Amino acid sequence: MENLSRYFGDMCCPDFRLENFVVHVWRVFLPKLEPYKDQLESVISDEERAWAQRFRLPDIRSSFILRRGFLRTLIQNYTEIRADRVEFCHSAWGKPELLGSKEVGCLQFNTAHSRDSMILAFGKDLSVGVDLEYVDKNYPVIKVATRFFTPQESATLREAESHRLVSLFFEIWVRKEAFLKAIGRGLSLPLDSFEVPLNTAGACAEEPPIRSATMEKDGNLWFFSDITFSTLYKACLATSPPPSAIRIFGPSK
Repeated sequence: MENLSRYFGDMCCPDFRLENFVVHVWRVFLPKLEPYKDQLESVISDEERAWAQRFRLPDIRSSFILRRGFLRTLIQNYTEIRADRVEFCHSAWGKPELLGSKEVGCLQFNTAHSRDSMILAFGKDLSVGVDLEYVDKNYPVIKVATRFFTPQESATLREAESHRLVSLFFEIWVRKEAFLKAIGRGLSLPLDSFEVPLNTAGACAEEPPIRSATMEKDGNLWFFSDITFSTLYKACLATSPPPSAIRIFGPSK
């Protein structure tokens, strides 16, 4: 895909070599993919194409096609499996995985989208999860936190300064979601059954300044990285074990 090659060049991606314990994070503004829609649609599966047709609203249908086609294209670049021949499976808890991942170097991936944006994470020999949320200033954060967060997390929000309240809520939310997606449990594990780190400091190699923190859960050490994604969004990457480096591609908008 020549045009997409130029797109990747604009994303400042020199190559797609992925070393063990290194994570690549892609920040994508979906309208930027619109010029490549025909190319991206050509690589999705018949099942995905049929699924897209179920969406009545053209914008939602187009978003689905762009996201699936772009994911397949990235997998092609990381594995050299043709994008239209990429096959997916799911874990026992429903986490999407690459069929035959053992044959392609234990590649792990995860994606999330919100409104007109998307984030993708790829890594080898470690679990990865990402989440992306639009910061809705009208969201009933205290009500939702009281119902779903731990008592300590809810108390932290109630004590937060008013100008930080909504932002802090979504920071906590994306960390929880990224962790659940990384372990592949989804909402089968209640949000109030674990507490994510509320303070982040430090940076991971190759991509300063990433705010990061760690959490131990069930004997495993989990690493949380806040990913900058414009003031309109909050995004987080969760991995275990901690990555040796994180490389981020694509503008923060």
